[in-house]
Amino acid sequence: MIRALSEVLRRILEDSQHWSTEFPAAYPPSELMEAHFSFVRPSESFTPGQKMVNLFLYAVNENVELRSNEPTIARQNGQAIIRRPALRVNCSYLITAWAGSDTGDEAALIEQQLLSQVLQVLSGYSTIPAAFLKDTPLEDQVPPLPLISAQLEGMQNPAEFWTALGNKLRPSITVMATISIPPVFSQITAPVVTTRSTRFSMNSAAETDTLVQIGGQIVDTADNGIENAVVDLVDAGLRTYTNSEGYYSFLRVPPGSHTLRIVAVGFEPKTETIDIPGRSQLYQITLSKQNSN
Repeated sequence: MIRALSEVLRRILEDSQHWSTEFPAAYPPSELMEAHFSFVRPSESFTPGQKMVNLFLYAVNENVELRSNEPTIARQNGQAIIRRPALRVNCSYLITAWAGSDTGDEAALIEQQLLSQVLQVLSGYSTIPAAFLKDTPLEDQVPPLPLISAQLEGMQNPAEFWTALGNKLRPSITVMATISIPPVFSQITAPVVTTRSTRFSMNSAAETDTLVQIGGQIVDTADNGIENAVVDLVDAGLRTYTNSEGYYSFLRVPPGSHTLRIVAVGFEPKTETIDIPGRSQLYQITLSKQNSN
């Protein structure tokens, strides 16, 4: 994910080169058109012989403001797909410019011009456009797009920072992008149907009663949910209807053996004997199409 982000940032800057070529009147040729891009640590030994923009990833921190502990649950083929929430992290880049073979005042001015053009390009996006994320691991980010912004945080003492990098103080800008990183083994598949028991009594001396909540799905022979099917627990005098995906539920059912009857338009009625509580698979009922003859 982080590597993909670095490549996306380079893609944005490279795209500005192509755009300036196609629309020279709106975007006159500049130093950025001739620049190459690098991600290595800009230590003192880093002395490129050509115009260079260096994007050095120097910090990765969790974005606690975007932290979420709520899993997402999706239904698929009668199963619940449970996904743990992704970790939202801020990736901070130190961006520096190098003039290449030029020296003296001219080199300093070229580097300043490169930095101003990089800032001009990146500050034009509050979020990274989807076109730059296409065909990368960041394409389906949640939040939908990483956020990008110029930052000063984490650089309270630039001189000490550059000393730690093994170089002398240089002009630079800091850019931060926020991405989502899904955890390893983040997906769990479980049965959609569960049972839940509720025990209650009027007082401590009274006999305790138990009621069970059950749920299931009514499907056709292709495992498609059937909407608006009538579902009756005949002996318990309970009735409900399936939703748009064919799911139904009963909130308060006494445990034991029950007769379940299902009627749906265009399908053969069906009666099943089920045990409550029981295995969740027992509550998924398949109906066959009515014979048109």
